[in-house]
Order: sequence, then structure tokens, then C-alpha cells
Amino acid sequence: LSVTTLAPVLSTLPHLDHLVFRYCNLVAQPSNVAQSFLRSPALELYWTNFTKPALDVLLERMPNLTTVALHANHNRCYRANDQSLTSLCHFCPKVANLTIGLQEVGEDTISQCITFFGPNLVRLNLRCHSPWSTLLAIAKHARHLQDLTIR
Repeated sequence: LSVTTLAPVLSTLPHLDHLVFRYCNLVAQPSNVAQSFLRSPALELYWTNFTKPALDVLLERMPNLTTVALHANHNRCYRANDQSLTSLCHFCPKVANLTIGLQEVGEDTISQCITFFGPNLVRLNLRCHSPWSTLLAIAKHARHLQDLTIR
């Protein structure tokens, strides 16, 4: 599924509040289509694979995201899951509700993401394999959390 061609179509839906991809393979293809912005404040990816360029195209068009859920997938693109959090920080600074269920994401990347979004975070749900650095980042930077789930 090409996010490059999908984004202009989605941008014509002004009342779209929640965008969910399930069992998709997101890719980016070169396009002459003008960049459009999506108004949706929420994005969820369930068992959806993506390339870094595809996720960058999507996130760049969704700067007002406040709710993001990146659930488990079987991504075959090297480091794409890890890089997705860096892209999220770069393109979507308003995230307040964050779920990180992706496999193969480094604890350093998770900690950096929590540090970046920390002052805004009110809900955080994450997988945690070696939680010490993650817990320290939460304690230090996510002081406004109201809902914390660690799996």
C-alpha cells in the first residue's frame, strides 16, 4: 500500500479522527502528487510492516498526532521499527498518548522517545525487555503520566 498515493485521498476526509492500518505493508513510491496534510489526531498500526521512507511520508503529513499506537509486526526492513520512533519524534511533537509494541526496538531508542515526549505524555503503554533505563526515563521526563502500562 503506497502511502505516497494514499495520503492525498485521506486528506480529503476532514472529519477523519482515527487512522488505523491492519495487516498492511506500507511503502513509499516516487510521486508528483503535492504534499497534503492529514488532520487525524490518532494513528494505529497493527501487524503492519513499513519501510522508513514510507513511515516518514506518513508521519510528515500528520504533524498534529496526539495518539500513536505502534503495535507488534514482523517487519522485514532492517531497523525500520527502531527508526520509526526517531521519525515519530522528528515529525509529530504533540504526541501525548503513546503505545510502543514493536519488536526489535532498542531500549536506548525507547528512552530517547520517552525523553522527547515526556513532558506531553499522559498515557504510555510499552513492551519492556530491560526496563531499568526505560523506567529512569519515565521517572525523570514523563512526570504528567496518568496511565502507565508496562508489558
